[in-house]
Amino acid sequence: MSAVLPVAVGVAINRVEGAWWVQAIAFGSAVVLFGISQWVLRVLGPQEVAEVRSDSVVVGEVPREPHAFQPRAALMTALEQGARAERVVVCAVTGTRGVGKTQLAAAYARRRASEGWPLVAWVNAENKDLFLAGLDAVAQAVDVAVAGEDAEQGARRLRQWLAGHPGPCLLVVDNLTDADAADTWLPAVGRTQIVITSNRREVHALGRAVQVDVFTPAEAVSFLQQRSGLADEKGALSLAEQVGRLPLALAQAAWVIRRQRLDYATYRERLSSVNLDEVLPAVPGESYRQGAAQAVGVSLAQLETSPSVALERGLLQLLAVLSPAGVPRSWLYRAGALRLVPGVSAKHSMVRIDEAIGALSDASLVVMSVDDQAVLMHRFIQQVIRHNTRGKGKARWSGLIRNASELVWECGPQLARVVLDREERETFIEQAAVLREHAAGDLPMDVINRILLLSTWAGRYLEGCGDLKRAIPLLEQNLDDRIQALGADHPDTLNSRNNLASACQTSGNLGRAIPLYEQNFDDRLRVLGPDHPDTLNSRNNLASACQMAGDLTRTVSLFEFNLSERTRLLGPDHPDTLSSRNNLATAYQSARDLGRPIPLHEKTLSDRIRVLGPDHPSVLASRNNLASAYQAAGDLVRAVPMFEQTFRDYVRVVGAEHPGTLSCRNNLASAYQAAGDLAKAVAMFEQNLDDRVRLLRAEHPDTLQSRNNLAVAYRAAGDLKKAILLFERNLADRLRVLGGEHPETLQSCNNLAVAYRVAGDLKRAIPAFEQAIANYARALGPLHPDSLQCRNNLAVAYRAAGQRDRAKEMFEQILADCAETLGAQHPITLAVQKNQEA
Repeated sequence: MSAVLPVAVGVAINRVEGAWWVQAIAFGSAVVLFGISQWVLRVLGPQEVAEVRSDSVVVGEVPREPHAFQPRAALMTALEQGARAERVVVCAVTGTRGVGKTQLAAAYARRRASEGWPLVAWVNAENKDLFLAGLDAVAQAVDVAVAGEDAEQGARRLRQWLAGHPGPCLLVVDNLTDADAADTWLPAVGRTQIVITSNRREVHALGRAVQVDVFTPAEAVSFLQQRSGLADEKGALSLAEQVGRLPLALAQAAWVIRRQRLDYATYRERLSSVNLDEVLPAVPGESYRQGAAQAVGVSLAQLETSPSVALERGLLQLLAVLSPAGVPRSWLYRAGALRLVPGVSAKHSMVRIDEAIGALSDASLVVMSVDDQAVLMHRFIQQVIRHNTRGKGKARWSGLIRNASELVWECGPQLARVVLDREERETFIEQAAVLREHAAGDLPMDVINRILLLSTWAGRYLEGCGDLKRAIPLLEQNLDDRIQALGADHPDTLNSRNNLASACQTSGNLGRAIPLYEQNFDDRLRVLGPDHPDTLNSRNNLASACQMAGDLTRTVSLFEFNLSERTRLLGPDHPDTLSSRNNLATAYQSARDLGRPIPLHEKTLSDRIRVLGPDHPSVLASRNNLASAYQAAGDLVRAVPMFEQTFRDYVRVVGAEHPGTLSCRNNLASAYQAAGDLAKAVAMFEQNLDDRVRLLRAEHPDTLQSRNNLAVAYRAAGDLKKAILLFERNLADRLRVLGGEHPETLQSCNNLAVAYRVAGDLKRAIPAFEQAIANYARALGPLHPDSLQCRNNLAVAYRAAGQRDRAKEMFEQILADCAETLGAQHPITLAVQKNQEA
């Protein structure tokens, strides 16, 4: 029998809910052999920063030098001392908020870039996701990332590259909040200088401490004189002392003084008149906040009273509720076009936005990245503005969050543009996460719902690109949020549970996915009734998980009932009804009931052509599935031409890089292999693997399946060395990415063992089969069809090793289990019987 586990032709599982555009993609479309991803992610490298030496690679949002920047020579010297070492040196730059830690690190980074250091990298480390995404971007910039790998893999490759790089490199880790995380991902050897900025003193444990304090009196006076244009040294010193010589507060003071043509004494009077409690509540032990908060308060008051700066005021408020890691300039252009900020016309919005950003940068209320493509706001300024806005009433605060959520909504996923590159995706996910922090109960419910829907989209994006380590916790959080905000029985809450179940199913955790689907089906039946579309979808999704778990009796029963219900409620030609018929056909095929799938697929195809038109994606999927059914029945004369035509149609209709096109090419290669045309099969599998690595990522489940299929083709062609190397790599990757009990990991265990057996290496084959059987029994049970096939393969290996009595006993038990579970005429039963008699 074939050593490769049987691959079902796939099910249109309609699992995606909570995002209307995702529903439109998945709704009614048959997922073809080996699975179709829901969207494609194009991975693009980060932009390099201009105005540095051409032999230096600069990566990340390095802030520009502000006007009247104080060099702080002693602190720069402390950092420069680390550059002289011929080893890794970590400098932990710490201090309270607003003392200039980030500006110090930025000045040092700009200096090293101007000196031509091979690499100057800037990574935001406010949270783990941002930290890993930043390290991954650096890995891409230095060309060590493997196309499409996830952020953790990119971070690992960067660490290895830095450890072996001969020249001095600089890595700035800005605003680190988790010292343990930094210790995990930063190199321990090599010649990299690591500069960490943080307001947490525990980072001192990572390296030599560089403590940043407020300006010295001389620095404060010099700064004020340069920024304000006033030479009054005594007045400057008095003002500096009043705000605690905090750089952040001095920058605000200088801007207002210059803008309103004040003297220092007048500004001090205004500063004293600010009610601190109205600007920001006091925090014990943080006395520096008083002067800074008052200074920011005066700056904001200037913006509040001037009608000519309504746009600047609106941008400030918007930036205050978005990510401090930065907001793309293009997003702010979009905010102007959507009239989410005041004082801008559609015709001149980009020009006015640029002017406003420049004014806010001059006022030290925002900072630009070196490439000018991102706008950053200090967290403390954000906090003051948020508090100030809340103090103006619920309506003002709600309106701001509504506008911010609309901006993220508009700049995030849309039905017409579901292809996001890596940078776009990470930006969207970060902004959605920040908005979630503002989704408190005092907001209108429609705003809360939109924010929670953005979180849903973020989780679905991560699941779609195979980043399940991030997707599942995010979807768990989304479910908890909706239970708290809407109640356990709200339809959106049920959607969230469905999405979590989907991610668990994708990860292969069927022991969790099936109970979640069962609970959701029961709740929808109770809350929505048996005829509601969501209830029918829940039954469909439960059936798909049961099919994946090998419970084909339950699968067929659920799909049959769902087809009858959809026919009754929606009519025979409704797209959902056609999907149900397709799903039932695939279930019959999984159960090897080969007399029933072909007529159902043929009818579904003809009906879809009539209802949807010949070029609809669902029609292409139906034709693909019918060809797969022909192949499963051994009718390659009809299967191969149908696959060839379907592949050409996919390329013509949706393009050569669409997931459906890649899946169809995979299936055509499989048909060529079955027909004995191994040269064509290998070439197609190789192309498909290359394309999936490029378009998805190296560890995406579809990519791993492509590598498995190529290894099978190599084995069939007799190239066992290549096959074994690919099988070994795929097993290691699936263990790490999917876990030991995922069905596709179990597939890899079996296929590697078969390759060892075919190569005559029974010493490795038999233990590999034994381990695979134990894993199958634990994950799917000993009577699952895949478990039965793996047991058959072990019996064959025992016999090849001369253990005939053991093999005979095992064949007898497997045959009895197959007859009881699958029936005497099932293809697996017949194959085991044939092997027993051999």
